[in-house]
Amino acid sequence: MSSGNDVNSENYWDHRFQADWDSNSGDKQSVFFATLALQMLPKWFTRRMKTDALSFCDWGCAEGDGTALLARQFAGNTFTGIDFSDTAIDKAKSRHSKVSFEAVDVLTEGYSKQYDVVFSSNVFEHFHKPWDTFDTVSRLAKQFFIMQVPFNEPPKARIPEHFASFSFDGIPFRHDGWSVVHFAVRDTEHLPGTYWAGSQAVVIFAREEVVPKLGLSFEDVSLYSPEYDASLRQIDEMKKDWEGEAAHLREQISKQKEELEENWKLLNSRRWKLANSLGQGFNRVAPRGTPQRAAIRAGLSAAKAARGLPTKARQLSFQRELVRLALSHKSIIVHSGMPWDNIMRQRPHHIAEGLAALGQLFIYVDPMASEPRILSENLVIVGDYNCIKTLSPLKKMRQLYFLSPAGFPTAFSELDRIKRSGFQIIYEYIDELDESISGDLTKQKEVFKRLPELEPVLLLASAKKLYTELEQRFPKSKILLSENGVDAVHFAPVPQLKKHTPEELKPILKLGQPIIGYYGALAQWVDYDLIDKLAREKPNYQILLIGIDYNGGLSGLRRRDNIHYLGPRNYQDLPRYSYWFDCAIIPFVEGEIAKSTSPVKLFEYMAMGLPTVCTRDLNECRGYDGVLMSKDHQAFIKNIDKAIRMKQDKAARNKLMAYAKANTWAARAKAIVNRLEELR
Repeated sequence: MSSGNDVNSENYWDHRFQADWDSNSGDKQSVFFATLALQMLPKWFTRRMKTDALSFCDWGCAEGDGTALLARQFAGNTFTGIDFSDTAIDKAKSRHSKVSFEAVDVLTEGYSKQYDVVFSSNVFEHFHKPWDTFDTVSRLAKQFFIMQVPFNEPPKARIPEHFASFSFDGIPFRHDGWSVVHFAVRDTEHLPGTYWAGSQAVVIFAREEVVPKLGLSFEDVSLYSPEYDASLRQIDEMKKDWEGEAAHLREQISKQKEELEENWKLLNSRRWKLANSLGQGFNRVAPRGTPQRAAIRAGLSAAKAARGLPTKARQLSFQRELVRLALSHKSIIVHSGMPWDNIMRQRPHHIAEGLAALGQLFIYVDPMASEPRILSENLVIVGDYNCIKTLSPLKKMRQLYFLSPAGFPTAFSELDRIKRSGFQIIYEYIDELDESISGDLTKQKEVFKRLPELEPVLLLASAKKLYTELEQRFPKSKILLSENGVDAVHFAPVPQLKKHTPEELKPILKLGQPIIGYYGALAQWVDYDLIDKLAREKPNYQILLIGIDYNGGLSGLRRRDNIHYLGPRNYQDLPRYSYWFDCAIIPFVEGEIAKSTSPVKLFEYMAMGLPTVCTRDLNECRGYDGVLMSKDHQAFIKNIDKAIRMKQDKAARNKLMAYAKANTWAARAKAIVNRLEELR
């Protein structure tokens, strides 16, 4: 504020406090607004104030009447009132000796003290740029900043001292390291003895590092929002409807049970007539069209409806828990992918766990999930897109993202609906759009063609070829090369693995011959002719193949004595097999699929210290010592011998393991989070 005689200047307020503050009931206004603030604070915050020894600053305290009321309410905490008017502070000190007061202009005098809580009642509306003022004053707060302001004051009807109005859309729910954890609005116009003919808002900002430590439950949180409130009302109305339905059904069932008991007594008394045909006897006792028959049918129908109520109750409970989780995170990422409970662990699983480990709330949509599961505070499994509707009201409070893999058959119309619900689209281009990989691609190709309409906030490319394709259509700043990675700890070649050798490997190991290993999908893009040629030319090498038969791809494999197909194995067990490989292979057929593939297995082989032989078009495998690229079949077979020798070189193994440690899933997740923060 200026020091001249303008409205809201220091001289202006000194004059007000000397001349007409008390005669215009300014002291009573302060008490009124402080009382209102106490009523609007959440229970979790008042509990904290009463149990923790917190330092509390009332910035813009005027003559301290509201400050003194707050200090009495929260006895045991230290209170300081600050105002830039010397006149106001002199009066405050004389009236309220038990509270500390300071006359200082924190906006211009470089005030450096900090407090756990800074409170400001009906001050920010006096500034032309209130959020610039907030940036300066909020530095005083270590944990919380409480802002009390007039709400929805019409700009054309503001009182002369007010230069800013506050509405729902105008209050940032995340701002420069702060997050809103409480937002309450109250109509004060008709309150007895009111001093404000309108509404007041109380907003609590918390430091983002403090938010996770608060442990707020759904019931703890109050966040005003027209959409959010409407959503909660809808949920509560549904709950009331279901509870009413349940009561009605229980009453129905009770009555019909009595009628059924009478009917069964009748049936039991005539059991001798049912010896040959129960159905005939039943029809005789309760013929079609009779009240007895109707009562039995109604009872069965009511019982069936009642069985559905627990499911509805669980769904309601989960919705509320999901909102609670979302409110405790800065960012929420919803992702549709392959089944979560899969013996294979693929990119979707690793990215989900990696982003969750970094504090994102990751909601994994598994179409095979029959019930939602909360695996941790940061990772949730759901079976459908209902979470989109549940979380949509939070779009102005939290960062909402929808991660859409290119190969997953989500229709453009569905993605557009998700976008319009307040979610920003992250497009994940992880495979060539080839029907031999994903089957019918009608939906996926439409999405790819119309991708600009979805305005993706970020595009991930798992291979350089895919990155180049995106680069032709989108700014580089929105594209991230996000190759596949590895859990280097899981695939570490630790000696303990030797003690857990799979039984089916022991006969092969007894042969004492080199083992050439591959695990992954046995699909059409695997070069079975090359594997056959290797088996024929190297009969003393044992070729071990592990993985699913993908779309009948295995039909191209010829059976030979030194080719061992073990079928799919659990991801957790793969190191027990690859520990015994003398080298690994990635034998893909030449073509576009190979050129655009970042094999997950590559870095897993590296983590095990395994030299790996690859075919020519696997461009993502180039540039690593210990990964031997082969221009043709003959070169591939020759490289096998070289790789087996390399496995004996400790320095070569260590270099491969170093590559793996530099390409972890954790690093990939961190790169995604960093880029999203840059784009905000």
